[in-house]
Amino acid sequence: MTASSSRYRVVCACGREAIVGPGQAGGQVVCRGCGGMVAVPRLRDLEVVVDAAGAPPARRWHPAQGWLVVGLCVATMAAVAAWLVPHRLAGPRPALPDDALIRAAVESVDAATAYRAWQAMRASGIDRGTLPEELRLQQATTAAGRIAAVLWTVAAIGAIAAAAGGLGWLVARPRSAAGTPSGETVP
Repeated sequence: MTASSSRYRVVCACGREAIVGPGQAGGQVVCRGCGGMVAVPRLRDLEVVVDAAGAPPARRWHPAQGWLVVGLCVATMAAVAAWLVPHRLAGPRPALPDDALIRAAVESVDAATAYRAWQAMRASGIDRGTLPEELRLQQATTAAGRIAAVLWTVAAIGAIAAAAGGLGWLVARPRSAAGTPSGETVP
């Protein structure tokens, strides 16, 4: 808090408090309780007076706390993205042919024709080549796997940063004379 925005408490002889700013240092103010004049100390003496709010100074974030928060955010976002990418990038899986449709096609030809077709497939193998839709699906799946691996790596780095920030913050916290973190009580 800067001196120009600080407000200070000055106590009158009647016990009532008057709130003053740095511009009133070295002067006098009128007490609202008794109407008497209250002397305001010089600015260099006024600085030691408790802030008017009476609250302790605002706690500042330790850099380790920032690493903790940033690491947790990065780890969470990267993990969610790594989980979603393979499901979204590859797209919907092509539907498999219905068993009833295959059975109907086989039953529509005579047994001798079906047997010759089976022998021809067995002799040549079932290598029909990759269909364009299958090729696109293979490429998308491979790309999604690589992207997911990078995102899992980023998530791990974020988790490491969060762990380091958490440990750094725990180590850097001010401790009281009893050895407990300040503000905590020992049962």
